[in-house]
Amino acid sequence: MSLSLSCLLKRLSLCQQVQILDENDNQPKFELPRYEVTVQRATPVGTDILMTSANDADTGSNSVLTYVILGHQTPPVFEIEADSGFIKITQQPEEKTYMFHVLVKDGGNPQLRNMVSVSVNVLSKNAKILQFEKAEYRVSVPEDANVNSVVATVRTSFPGSARPHVGLKIIPGNSPSSRGEKFIIDASGQITLKSSLDYETLKRYVLVIEANASAISQVARTVVIVSVTDVNDNKPHFVANPYRVSLPENIKVGSKVLRVFAEDLDDANNGQILYDFTHVNRRESMFFAIDKHTGWITTAAPLNRELSDFLVLSVRATDRGEVTQLSGHTAVHVTVLDVNDSPPKFSQEIFEFFVREDALIGQEVGTLLARDQDLDSDIYFFIMSGDPQTKFAIEQKTGKVFVHTSLDRETVSSYKLNVSASDGLYTSFATLNITVLDANDNPPVCTQSITIVHLSEDVAPGTEVLVVEATDPDADDDGKLRYSVFGQGIGVFTIENGTGRSRCHATSCYVVRCPMATLHFAVSIK
Repeated sequence: MSLSLSCLLKRLSLCQQVQILDENDNQPKFELPRYEVTVQRATPVGTDILMTSANDADTGSNSVLTYVILGHQTPPVFEIEADSGFIKITQQPEEKTYMFHVLVKDGGNPQLRNMVSVSVNVLSKNAKILQFEKAEYRVSVPEDANVNSVVATVRTSFPGSARPHVGLKIIPGNSPSSRGEKFIIDASGQITLKSSLDYETLKRYVLVIEANASAISQVARTVVIVSVTDVNDNKPHFVANPYRVSLPENIKVGSKVLRVFAEDLDDANNGQILYDFTHVNRRESMFFAIDKHTGWITTAAPLNRELSDFLVLSVRATDRGEVTQLSGHTAVHVTVLDVNDSPPKFSQEIFEFFVREDALIGQEVGTLLARDQDLDSDIYFFIMSGDPQTKFAIEQKTGKVFVHTSLDRETVSSYKLNVSASDGLYTSFATLNITVLDANDNPPVCTQSITIVHLSEDVAPGTEVLVVEATDPDADDDGKLRYSVFGQGIGVFTIENGTGRSRCHATSCYVVRCPMATLHFAVSIK
């Protein structure tokens, strides 16, 4: 069965990777509803005093944030780092409370933005101010860190020896990363993990820690940024299991078949995947090759549907974890489509049929058998030569050979026909020998119809008178002759049944009968 190119393309299944592009549909959100800080007037220029932080659920350039201060006097006393949100002192401030807003905008088109209010309370240079040792703490915690383990410690400072009592707490923010649900802080400033982390769920937490000295009516805040580091705890996962593809058996070696694709939620090397075939169904995988980096499967050897019309490939995806490597598996079911590439084959090289010569026209002689390994292949039979008088014919679709015209074994006793079987593209040949069997359809014939024999009267009984000669073209028993005497002189002469030798018993004239033939002869006595 041959397939057109368009048909093959329709039936050829290729796995395509679909990339979904991000749309800028998420507005940046600040972690807290407002920000405030208290500083001394004598705080050095260039000191970071506060961090404003926002997040954006979009990806790529849509999530790149830029921070700007709005509503502040000129020249500015404070400025903000555009990419980090850190506010620092740029010139010595006055003893007062500064109120302004910070605008955050993303890099999308159209651009989305948000604002938050900021309050900076400036006290005299001799004022005793409660503050944290750092305006920002940064720590890294592996995602498999044990619950109740300490992830960071924050400390406050207060001038002089009389230190007020300070209460510490985590201020819940506006986003999952700033709500602080997975952490707790104790009176000593130790931040402890309350529930397990998952790098694939959330990679970064921004904790706003507040220190409250109610006795002196002061509040200080700092930010703890917890970066969750990846652990190789996710196996690569194939997007399909199994994959299915159909291929024509005459596909060229090196042709692309399909691309398998696996995902790994881990990061860096833990999430980098290499593909290969496993030893399961190793023989079948010898017909294919796989690109270890991309997952593209190509043909590596010719296919043959007649040998195998269905192949199963076992594909493995292994990550490149530095400590341990994890693997995922899938199967690729390959259906090999038929192409007319096999000639029909006769069941034997020489066929021997037999038929009686008196067979009727249309009578079946025998049936030729041939097989084609291709699917849905129609075989047609033909008599090529060896029967110039068209004594036989053949049904082209069934291979049945039948008598076409009357036969005569005595004329032609056997036929050697050259026959063929064709599927429309390929043709095979065989020999058909037909032997014509005899039928008793010929009468005996005597060589003479009348014979005159002269005998003397004193001929002795038992004397051979003559030998009757006859022929019969039939074969075997049908051609064997039996002789007898009848008519006048039946008691005077005898004849040997098998030889036709006639002997004298008395004087007479008689008739010798051959089977189906008669010889008349007269005997005169001298």
